[in-house]
Order: sequence, then C-alpha cells, then structure tokens
Amino acid sequence: MAPKTLSIFSLEGKNCVVTGGAGGLGRECMTAFALSGANCACVDLNQEACEEAIRDVRGRVLSEGGFEAGDLHAYACNATDETAVESVVTHIARDFGGRIDVLVTCAGICVDKGAEDVDHATWQKVLAVNLDGTYLFARSVGKHMLAAGTPGSMVFVSSAAAAHPPRPQAQASYNASKAAVNALAVSLATEWADRKIRVNSFSPGFMVTPLMASQTGKTSHDEPLTERQQEWLTQIPMGRFANPEEHRGTLVWMASNASSYLMGANIISDGGWTHW
Repeated sequence: MAPKTLSIFSLEGKNCVVTGGAGGLGRECMTAFALSGANCACVDLNQEACEEAIRDVRGRVLSEGGFEAGDLHAYACNATDETAVESVVTHIARDFGGRIDVLVTCAGICVDKGAEDVDHATWQKVLAVNLDGTYLFARSVGKHMLAAGTPGSMVFVSSAAAAHPPRPQAQASYNASKAAVNALAVSLATEWADRKIRVNSFSPGFMVTPLMASQTGKTSHDEPLTERQQEWLTQIPMGRFANPEEHRGTLVWMASNASSYLMGANIISDGGWTHW
C-alpha cells in the first residue's frame, strides 16, 4: 500500500528543471521530485556529470520507492551564457512535450576570501553564476510558462548567509549574490503572481555538500571535523550540519500545490543558525 499523505504534495506528471542538478542539493531535489512522480531535466556544466547524477537518482528512486523513475534527461549548459540558456530551455520544453511546470535553481559557487583580496573579475564571476544564472533561467522558463498559460512554480536556491553572514570565513560576494537572489524572487513573484507563476526562494544553512568540501575539505558526515567546522557547529542550535536529503520535503512542498498560496517568500532551513 502506498503511504498516505495529502495528494496536493504530489508532483505526478510534472516536468521539472533543476539547474546545478549534478551537485549535492540538486541530486536530492531531483530524487525527491522523482519519488513524488515528476519528470526531471538535470542541467549542469558537464554532460557526463549530469548523466551520472541521473543514474544515481534512478537507482535511489528504485531502491527507496520501489518503482522506476519517470523521464530524466541530462543537459549541459553554462547558466551565465544567455544564448545557451535560451537554447537549452527550448530543448527541454521540446523534450517534455512543450510544458515546464517547475524550475529549481541550485547552481551556485562561493569564493571564500576577504573582500580586499577579491578582484573585480572574481566578484563578477560569483554574481554571474549565482544571480545572473538564476535570472536567465527564470526569464527563459518564465516565458515558456507564460506562453503556455499553465500554473508554474519556481524555487530559487539562496542561502541563509544572505541575511546572516557566516563567520569566521569572509565571502562577501557570495552573501551579496544570494541576497540579490532573494530580492529577485520577490520581484518576479509580484510581476507574475496574477499570471499563475509562483516564485519563492529557499535558504539552507550549513550542509555537507561539495560546496562545503570546497571550503573545508570535508565530504561526508563520517570524516573528522575540521577546526572551522567545529566553530560553525557552536553557532547552530541543533548542533549538527544538515544532510542534503533533509531538504527534500521542503523542496517538494515549495514546488507542489501544497504551497499554492506561498508567493515571494524566503524559506530558511538552517537548524536555527540565523537565530544565534
């Protein structure tokens, strides 16, 4: 017997685009969506990484759900390239029967360096990936949703760091870019609300992903904590880092009709970190 839950959480038959899909949170998002009945387009810089992520997701859906995942397709795309984004979204829409229902923007980078040591080119790169990439995909997917006249949901992955800069590391470019992502979500939400497109942002706190590994070298919960990670833990009321899969439910809720009146909101999931 299938588990009992509200049907409005279902993504059955929905076509979902996940940028940064080959990364830690992106994979969990696709896994959650596929377990909820969705078809997914995995978008990332590297085609092979996308294909490997899809194999991983298929395996987890079969193992956890006991059924075969729906349509999962891989697409290589540089989120900062306007022409490439327009092309890949057109390709995705064609592959999924002309309809895109959900967009989740997980693609992002972080530079862990003091502001005085960040040159303008690096600053621009961080904003290009985190902010421009979000905008370009939102604009392109939004045009398809508006043309189809069907309800859509967009979830921009931001960060709790947008409102509460973490310490001890310095990462002004990342923090500023994510704050801008939140503002973009609110702006598009107010523009598109009366045309059936919901736009919200999701702000996770510290979690064990490749992004954390790039800052500390830690790649799993089983490895010893670094000195920096120990300091981070003292700042989190729950006293631990999140596993990316703990965000599955939040992402499904935000993408599905279960959050049908959620518009322009920023949902923070950080173990209480921003409250200390």
